[in-house]
Amino acid sequence: MFKTFENVQPLGLPDSLVCKNELSAYTTRFPPYKIKRFQDFYDDSEKLRTFDNGKIRTPSGVRVYISQMIREKLLQVFHEHPLIGNHLDFDKISGKFKTIFYWPSMDKLMTDVWKSCQICQFNNEQPSGWLRHI
Repeated sequence: MFKTFENVQPLGLPDSLVCKNELSAYTTRFPPYKIKRFQDFYDDSEKLRTFDNGKIRTPSGVRVYISQMIREKLLQVFHEHPLIGNHLDFDKISGKFKTIFYWPSMDKLMTDVWKSCQICQFNNEQPSGWLRHI
């Protein structure tokens, strides 16, 4: 689904990123956003790192560079999106995320945000065995 860098569907990012041509019940919860507009949130040092509409070259290929300002929200949305993350654990979702996006030391923030998901914590399996008195 995300072989190109044109659209990604995060929820709750700034309204200036919203693609206005998509209207449906589905896009109300997960509206499409223009990745090209992500660069509007770069600070001066981030602008120097990127080329061609916010893309950056990494050893594993060209990725979209994500500004410090929207990283955490993008991680939450990616994790919660029913077609992309669907509350999968770090090992299952990190590879997919890293093929699209990049910023320095992203693994730490990815782990912190995804492990703090309340839905995932609630649904985590409890260790099996006998119940013990406290």
